[in-house]
Amino acid sequence: MSEVLDKLYEIILQRLEKMPENSYTAELVKKGKGYIARKVGEEAVETIVASLYEGRDRFISEAAD
Repeated sequence: MSEVLDKLYEIILQRLEKMPENSYTAELVKKGKGYIARKVGEEAVETIVASLYEGRDRFISEAAD
């Protein structure tokens, strides 16, 4: 698991350095910390709801999102 998170961290750092136009990460950064916090919160809620009520496959999909 830590290898996956390490790779994700590397990708995020690359996006922050280059800020490519087609990058969702770069788009989030441009919108600011408050927007990022709101999006992370939304995804967390969706993951929790999926884990409780929507089954394993939906939970996995939300967790990956």
